[in-house]
Amino acid sequence: MLRALPLIACLWLAACDQPPVPSAAPAGSASAPATGTAPPPSQAGFDDMINALRAQAGLPAATPDARLRAAAQAHADDMLRNNYVSHTGRNGSDFAQRMRAAGYASCNPAENIAAGQTSEAAVLASWTGSAAHRRNLLLPGSVQYGLGRAGDRWVLLIARVC
Repeated sequence: MLRALPLIACLWLAACDQPPVPSAAPAGSASAPATGTAPPPSQAGFDDMINALRAQAGLPAATPDARLRAAAQAHADDMLRNNYVSHTGRNGSDFAQRMRAAGYASCNPAENIAAGQTSEAAVLASWTGSAAHRRNLLLPGSVQYGLGRAGDRWVLLIARVC
């Protein structure tokens, strides 16, 4: 079963197409500590990778936001702890609700989730290989993001600054 997990995650990523949902936005930055059994995501490493992708597309750099990071980390922790992978939390919440609960009101929010990847580079490669996830990574304009990881569960919350 463990050998099939990366294949299942890739198939799941390909089928996942959650359109962004509008709201209203502030700013902020920093990062919170990660939990779970895997090392925390490397904020600097991921920042470099996502911004290289955005620069190739002629887009401004994305900046990390502590509130988005906390919401992403909480969802990653919950998915690992309860052995599921879904954009919908066990309490019925969607990513926009989790962002608002963390104190972040946004324009055009999006969420990428994944399971099975062991590094920031691997999860970013999975997301860039999926049209819907790549579209989220390349939201136009100024964006902020938060990356969470628990074990092999990944959550990226990204939103356009209004």
